Amino acid sequence: MKTRPNFSALLQACFTERLMAQCNASPHTIASYRDTFRLLLEYAQPQLHKSPSTLALEDLDAPFKGRPARYRPDDQLLAFLQGL
Repeated sequence: MKTRPNFSALLQACFTERLMAQCNASPHTIASYRDTFRLLLEYAQPQLHKSPSTLALEDLDAPFKGRPARYRPDDQLLAFLQGL
């Protein structure tokens, strides 16, 4: 049975494989994604009672996204991650 990668592994792949290697993204684009993910993780930790290192992609589901908050993950961002 194949295990699904955790969110940290997907996030690392997003930066190292997708943005840097495949897309040849600029340093400004990479910094923007970094800051966006930082906000997402800072919001998710108290809401889900999980540290960022233990998050799974499934934790960022519809009920999580539907919670009122100052910061919410962007649908486009989540679709991008699911496509990795």
